[in-house]
Amino acid sequence: MRPLQFNEGDHVFLKVTPMLNLRGVFKTKKLCP
Repeated sequence: MRPLQFNEGDHVFLKVTPMLNLRGVFKTKKLCP
């Protein structure tokens, strides 16, 4: 196993997850103003 690859994956996951959460909140606000 290469720790570098695992760390890179974590960084990408941490970056993508907040974006998806923000999109979900934005859609919810649009559907239920």
